[in-house]
Formats: sequence, structure tokens, C-alpha cells
Amino acid sequence: MTTRARWALRLIAAAAAATACLAASAPALAQDTARVTVPAVLSFDVTDVLTSAVASPNPTRASFDTAVIPPTQAIRFSVRADGDLIGPGGSSIPASHLSWTTSNVLNGVGVNGTLSRTSYATVFEGQPTATSGGVDLVWTLAAPGTPLRAGTYQLTLRWKAEAFVP
Repeated sequence: MTTRARWALRLIAAAAAATACLAASAPALAQDTARVTVPAVLSFDVTDVLTSAVASPNPTRASFDTAVIPPTQAIRFSVRADGDLIGPGGSSIPASHLSWTTSNVLNGVGVNGTLSRTSYATVFEGQPTATSGGVDLVWTLAAPGTPLRAGTYQLTLRWKAEAFVP
């Protein structure tokens, strides 16, 4: 090995030791993590504009597992619409015509509600120390009425999953 190669190795070793010392002296930051599964898009087959319709698939599930959060915290899911429901020929139905009911709750509490384009609404609040949990959601579109046409209407959802102190 040449003198130049030995010098380069010493520099690399010194840099590695300095980095290790910095890492050891820096405070460790907690990392809240969980694997989350939520529906991204809802689809409604509106066969009669004078009656309500249920989303497909029915129900949908919002769930989490492998959660790593402090023992004093729990997981909360909230949802809002990215826009209005879009249907045949570009027709639209306001997102506020959409509501949900919860069932089959695991390790938490389901919260029924109505969708909004402007603010998040809570759907599920988990129990502290739960590493998994979830809720089934039945989405119902209120009768849109005339002059809308029958057909398939779709909506994109925006979800927020967060750790919170109950």
C-alpha cells in the first residue's frame, strides 16, 4: 500500500470516528410509525337520482398495524374530500351529500360523520398502546335529485393519520 493510500484510509477512519461521535452525542428523536390502509377513491352507482346510494365496495376499511408510538398516545384517522363527486358528462354532486357510518371497530372508537371539502372529520380514534386497529365504513350518498343523471359517480378522499394524546 502506498503512503498516499494509507493517508486516505486514515482520513476516512478519522471522518468515520467523528461522525460516530456526533451521532452518539445527538439526542435520539422518537419516530412514530404505523402501516395505514385506507380507501383512496369511492365509487357510487346511482341508478335513481331520487334515492340514496351506497359506495362500492361496501364496506371499506380504514386500519393500521405495526404501530410504534409512545404509550400515552393513540392513532386517529380523519378524512376530507379532495373535491366533489364527479359523474356522467362531468356532472357533480357536492361532497357534503356524503356521510358514513362505522362498524366492526377494533382497538378504538368509530365516529359517524358527514364529508367536507374544507375540513377533516374524525373517523376513528384508537386506544393508547394499541399496535393495530381499524374500522369498517359504510359510505352513503344522499339522493342527489334532478337534474342530475343516473350513472357512476366517483370521489377522491384525503386522509390524515396521526398520533394524539387522548
